Amino acid sequence: MFIPSLPLLPQILLILTIACILLFLFFVLWPHLARLKGDAGRQSALLSHVPPEMDVKGHVRAVFRRALAQTAKGKRAARAAARAAVQVTNKKDE
Repeated sequence: MFIPSLPLLPQILLILTIACILLFLFFVLWPHLARLKGDAGRQSALLSHVPPEMDVKGHVRAVFRRALAQTAKGKRAARAAARAAVQVTNKKDE
């Protein structure tokens, strides 16, 4: 097999590899981007029905704070349960 431009082969393969990776990412993210566009349209339609005096940003912040607090509580509870399980296991071994 004769390759006339052997010094250019690594550059060509690099370009092909980058193109393949970009195509892969595009096709992986494409359905998610379409869903995000649809969700944004639905959210804007819902927000058009909200009265202007309602503090939507404040409400969203409060929801996220509650969700993060619940996540933190869940992590703390999981750590405590793991510690308790280790202590029970250590007591059985003694």
